[in-house]
Amino acid sequence: MQLEFDIMEQISLSNKEKTLVLVGRTGNGKSSTGNSILNKKAFKSRTRMCELQKTVTKDGFIINVIDTPGLFDGSDSIEKEIIKCIDLAKDGIHAILVVFSVRTRFSEEEQIILSVLQTLFGQKIVDYMIIVFTGGDELEYNGETLDDYIGQGCPQPLKDVLLQCDNRKVLFDNKTKDVTKQLQQVQQLLNLMNMIISKNNGQPYTNKTFVKSQEGSKLKQESSNLLKRLEEERVERLKIEENGKLTQTMMNDEIQTLKYNLESTNRRPTSRRPRVPRQLQPEFDMIERKSLCNEEKTLVLVGRTGNGKSATANSILGRNVFKSNRYSSSMSRICEIQKNVTKDGSIINVINTPGLFDGSDYVEKEMIKCLDLAKDGIHAILVVFSVRTRFSEEEQATLRVLQTLFGHKIIDYMIIVFTGGDELEYNKVTLDDYLGEECPQTLKHILHQCDNRKVLFDNKTKDETKQLQQVQQLLNLVNMVILKNNGQPYTNKTFVKSQEGSKLNQQTINLSEKLEEERVERLKIEENFKLTQAMLNNEIQTLRSNLESANRRPSMPRLQPMLRQGYIEG
Repeated sequence: MQLEFDIMEQISLSNKEKTLVLVGRTGNGKSSTGNSILNKKAFKSRTRMCELQKTVTKDGFIINVIDTPGLFDGSDSIEKEIIKCIDLAKDGIHAILVVFSVRTRFSEEEQIILSVLQTLFGQKIVDYMIIVFTGGDELEYNGETLDDYIGQGCPQPLKDVLLQCDNRKVLFDNKTKDVTKQLQQVQQLLNLMNMIISKNNGQPYTNKTFVKSQEGSKLKQESSNLLKRLEEERVERLKIEENGKLTQTMMNDEIQTLKYNLESTNRRPTSRRPRVPRQLQPEFDMIERKSLCNEEKTLVLVGRTGNGKSATANSILGRNVFKSNRYSSSMSRICEIQKNVTKDGSIINVINTPGLFDGSDYVEKEMIKCLDLAKDGIHAILVVFSVRTRFSEEEQATLRVLQTLFGHKIIDYMIIVFTGGDELEYNKVTLDDYLGEECPQTLKHILHQCDNRKVLFDNKTKDETKQLQQVQQLLNLVNMVILKNNGQPYTNKTFVKSQEGSKLNQQTINLSEKLEEERVERLKIEENFKLTQAMLNNEIQTLRSNLESANRRPSMPRLQPMLRQGYIEG
């Protein structure tokens, strides 16, 4: 690394101390990247505050690395904490490392990362930015380079971010044990940092730069309002587009229903069994063979975009039928059903759904439509989480969201599927080990509610035995769910009952809220009345006192002359 430090000495300030700041979404690998730069495990994950760690090289150079909270953790205090990194960097910031992960899709949040950083630090911050992609081992496993990854359907917002920071980018593999590789990736990063120092004439980003940037913009609130309006405009546009598709789908469904009813009406019972169209034969056969553990089972996959729903569905079906694309914020915008017939003649229907937290009323309506696709009901809901990413704030609300959509009964049909089995195998960790290490209370609650029905999937494995075993484990849990529910799947009838209960519950909540508002308003009126009454009482007392004083004063001037002249004797 001598070459890089020689360059630093030539271009930079006389100061041998350099400061790097890591920013990005929670789970993208900021802390691990900080540890790779420092060559020691200094940072812990899940940081809620800015933290500075340093390393001293053999040549006496000091590298300061500041880790920050997740950029989109949804709190004003988080934003204030991130800005505090300027105070930690006594001699200023020499580079901002914006961390993305190649393991997850480029999210809607990350699409506005440039705007967020410029809102926090001003327009000038882009001159100090380096893009760090983590997950180098993932690309190496797939035989891809970083340029291949960026070239394959790279989203326009990511292209814009790279363009704005002069394509300063580097790939990090924070898992590698190869010392040469570890040194090379740090060297590449330091080269980019030296380019930034040269570009900025040796001037780091300081408090002075920050104050100027704040003065030069119309402050954070205006930007926030614009972003909000932009998002509202985007949502409205999507609603218009999707409503058109939804109307067409509903009309097509109605046409098919009418055709089917017409065919049924035209058929008359005879002494022999009527001929059944080939495409409907499985359904008729299933009705004849109906039992507690029905030979046709329908599974529905739900979860956050990027957790591996589509890949899990493909593993269950034993073939790639659902598309999965890491560059799309959500590959599936509609519910889709695919089926597989096993060797023993059993039929497995698998329904894939849009991302549970993709933030659109249309998505929620689309998810409920899975009930229409499941003609004979749903036998199990597979809630998909990933061991590759942290259990997010969104996912903490999974149980509440599903019960809002489908009613409280849905929990009896839930199985928790964890994807990323290869990750745990690489780290020699079992699923129980993973859940035992700082398992969030909310996730424990979800597992407890669904009787700890859980299974681990490795959707990358080429081992056929392993593929069969994990699917069999899942089907065993499905049979447990069927037995628990006495062979009754979750149907439209169950949904309607739950909706009636939910409506009543919502009405109660609304009335409670109105009652609380009324109570607060009443207390305010009572308080204001008491205050006014006290003020009036004080004023009355003052006036009475003044009046009494005024009534006493006039008699004194008349008495004094009479006393002096002796008209009044004691």
